[in-house]
Amino acid sequence: MAKKTSKKTSKKTSKKTSKKTSKKTSKKTSKKSSTKATKKSPAPAAKSADASDRTRWGARDDLGSDTGAYIRTIPSELRPVAERLDARFRAAHPDIIGVIKWGMPVYTLRKVMLASIWKGKGYLRLGLYAGASIDDPKGLCAGEGKEHRHVRIHSEGDPAWADLEHLIVQSVERAITDAC
Repeated sequence: MAKKTSKKTSKKTSKKTSKKTSKKTSKKTSKKSSTKATKKSPAPAAKSADASDRTRWGARDDLGSDTGAYIRTIPSELRPVAERLDARFRAAHPDIIGVIKWGMPVYTLRKVMLASIWKGKGYLRLGLYAGASIDDPKGLCAGEGKEHRHVRIHSEGDPAWADLEHLIVQSVERAITDAC
């Protein structure tokens, strides 16, 4: 009986070793074929002169342009709010610049990002880049980022302009201290 068990064991081990060697050889051949394929692939094309302002989806024609064109695309019920926000940021400090970045108006003060306006379906989102460190007594700011917070604006009176004004003034003051 001992001989039969040893034959069965030897058959099992020989099957295992043959499976292992076949796996190893298949891995080797697949590696060889993949390396051959990469060797044959052509070198990447050189970047064109205007490639610096392109994304993988195509050129951004609006990058760096004024915020007015974007604001004109906002639905008529929210456009006055966007125009008022735009005017308020520009009036807050003479060095604040509003341009289109990432497809939305972004306001900066001496290269310190201050705020952004983004249109959603039926609302505007006012993004405050230092929103986590400003005083928000009404609890308007939402988000859980390290610094960034946003406020959803659904109509001209929601939230109240005085509350938004409070957040804007604090954001500008914070940007002035960061920029100096």
